[in-house]
Amino acid sequence: MSSARRCHLCNAAIVVALVKHGNDDESSWMPLDLKPSMRGQIAATKDVHGVIHGRILKGDEGTAPGEIRFITHFGTCPKYQPKTTARQVLPPGDPQPALFERR
Repeated sequence: MSSARRCHLCNAAIVVALVKHGNDDESSWMPLDLKPSMRGQIAATKDVHGVIHGRILKGDEGTAPGEIRFITHFGTCPKYQPKTTARQVLPPGDPQPALFERR
């Protein structure tokens, strides 16, 4: 779906998506496992500029046409330890969270 990046904790290949949270307009960057999964709770699409946009699926909600399911890397990274429940929100124009390195 996009060129892979690497998790700074476990070095796994990931993609980073701008994920919308609920019905509000707030979105934040979220790492996703590189391979799609039918078990995933993030439905994602790529826009014409190559940016991956996602939304959180609720319950047994299905995907819309053109969406692909992914699992968040927060749930599969063997070295990730949550520090807080707060979401990281990037300032406008910041193309990439500092947590992830390009390789």
